[in-house]
This record gives sequence, C-alpha cells and structure tokens, in this order.
Amino acid sequence: MQRSYILVLLGDTCLGEIVMKHGRVYKKEGFYTGWPLPSILPDGRLSVVVQSAPRPEHYALGQRITLVSDDEGESWQESDDPTIPSNWPATSTREGHDRFERILPSGRYFTAGGVSYEQWSSDRRQEAESLGLNVVNHPDPNSGMIVVGGHKVYIQWSDDSGQTWSRQQWRIPRSYRLNGFPRPAYLEDGTILAPLYDIAEGPAKDGGTTYVFRVENEKDCELIEMPGAGRGGNEFALIETQPGTVLAMIRDAEGKAEGYLLESWSHDSGRSWSHPLQTPVWGYPPHMLKLRDGRILCVYSYRRDPMGIRAVLSSDGGRSWDMDNEIILRDDAVATRGKRVGQNSSSDLGYPLSVQLSDGTIFTTYYFVEADGIVHCAWTKWQA
Repeated sequence: MQRSYILVLLGDTCLGEIVMKHGRVYKKEGFYTGWPLPSILPDGRLSVVVQSAPRPEHYALGQRITLVSDDEGESWQESDDPTIPSNWPATSTREGHDRFERILPSGRYFTAGGVSYEQWSSDRRQEAESLGLNVVNHPDPNSGMIVVGGHKVYIQWSDDSGQTWSRQQWRIPRSYRLNGFPRPAYLEDGTILAPLYDIAEGPAKDGGTTYVFRVENEKDCELIEMPGAGRGGNEFALIETQPGTVLAMIRDAEGKAEGYLLESWSHDSGRSWSHPLQTPVWGYPPHMLKLRDGRILCVYSYRRDPMGIRAVLSSDGGRSWDMDNEIILRDDAVATRGKRVGQNSSSDLGYPLSVQLSDGTIFTTYYFVEADGIVHCAWTKWQA
C-alpha cells in the first residue's frame, strides 16, 4: 500500500493526519535551477544551496546560490556569509556543489571530493582529447571555451575560519568524465567518505567506474573502486548505519537492474565493499538520512508516470525497505528539461535530499517542473 499524504487546513487548524506542506526555495523565469542541497546551520536556521543557469545544462556552469531561512523554509534570503560551507571557495560551481563540506570538531573548515567538469580555452581541445578526457562544446557558443571531463580529486582546508586555504589534489589516470556526488558520509570515527563516479562511453569502457574517496585523519586519502557498481551504476548515497558499517544506495544508470536501486555494504569504515545487489526500490538518485528514532529514510526521484518524489523507510538499518508503505511526496510533476510543456518532454526532475527539523518534521528539497515549464527548487515538509 502506497501512502500519499495530504495537508488539510481549516484556518489555522489541521484536520486529520497532518503530514505534508509544499513550498518553493528558488524559482526564476528564464532560468534552469536545480539540485538543492539543504542543511541546518549551527544557529538552527535552514540553508539550501542551488545551481541556476540561463539555459538547461548539467555541467553547472552557472551560478551557485546560497539561501537561508529563519522560518523553516517559508521565506528565503540569499546569503554570502563565509561561515556557511556552501560559500567556501571552489575551482568551479560543480566542484563546490558535489563535495563533502563541513566544519570539523577541531574547528577546521574542510572540503573533499572530485574537481568534476572544468572549462578550458577552446584552443586546448587537442590537449584534452590526447589525455583521453571527455570534451564537449560549451553551451554558450560565444564563450571561446570547451567543457572537459573531471579527472582529479582533492582535499582543501582552512584553520583560520576561511581567511586562508590550503589544498592538495591528485590526477586520476585514465579518467574520462569524473563527477562527485553530494551524498557523502562523515563516520563516527571522523572518516570522510565521498561518492565519485566516472562515466565511460562505448562498449569497451563497460559503463564506467564507481569510487569512494576515503579521507582518514583529515589527510590520508585513498580512492577505492567499488566492485561491480560501475556496470550500470553511477550516482550514489552513503550512510553509516552503525559504527564502521556503511550502506551505499546506487542509481541504476543503464537500466541493467531495470531502474531499481543497487546496494553495496562496507563493514570496515569504507575500505572495502560488497558486490552490489538489486533492491526493491525503484527510482533514482537516492539520498539517505538516519532519523532520530533510528529508522533510515531513503528519498528518490520517481521518473515514470505519475512523476514526482517518493520515499521509503527501513527499521533494520537498511537491510530491508517498507515498500508496502512507499510514501508519495509529490506526483504532480511536468518534467520538460527546461522547455515549455509539450516540447520534448523528459523526466528531468528530483535529486531529493532531506534534513530533520528540531520538532522531528522532515524537510525534503528537490527540483521540479510544474505546468509553467520553469525548472525550480521546491520543498516538502512532512511527518514520517
């Protein structure tokens, strides 16, 4: 049985089971805005960072906008506060969006992940191709630039509250189009695990490679290949279910698992991983959150009719999911890849993430398209 929740209001009174309310984070005519990342700031305010560009594109060549709310999402203000991790420096919009970022217990500002897409001068095309990198034309034909696939990982830190930064980075040999994914895990022992995937094209490259970038003691770095996950998987989320045990839920990118999420487990704090198995959860990509009552929430895009956002819960640390009570957050999407309704319709929506508010309410953000065809970032507040 699927649970679809409706908020019924009479004046200031809620009738029946109060579970859902919807709102918008950022919407702008003529702009393609997506991939919201929510967080709760130390002072209790909500923060969401979005990517926004004057054209539909997934390279993140546009602007990264940090928004802050002091009324639990009812209103938002742009902020350039340098103490907010989403405002820390990055070499590109995409790097800054896909990384691990956190103020560590020591007070150190720390980021880690993949550099992702880079913009190079178009006269360097031959150089990029000789390195075996993915090269595409820039969305702006007048830019004089090309877009080059990611091929580096890095760590970056500041010990003076962001006044100065140090950085170390490494090139990944034979990388083609490496991307990070902003669903990392910060383990109880302080280990950082950041998801990465390298999308390869053509049958000889066998679907690409999925990695975990593991950082221990804030300095010791390893790039660990996940066995088998590259054969159809790419974007994935990580969560520590108990000390040292980490679950990865992986998007089925090539349909080899017919759209069902894949799971892989590590029992040694991310050093080694099991071969992925197919789960009963259909949708992509996922995000997981451990709720205060111990259950694990998984939210995901649902990119078939009726398109929208769904969620499922686990009461046994991610070993099984309550598919009989799959939760429908939204099923009213009109996904058009940034074009008006009826023009080249596609399932371009979602990428949900959740945080839990102080009263236990879940705040889930995602990008969405309604009847006006404007790609924007929205939220749903609900009770699990």
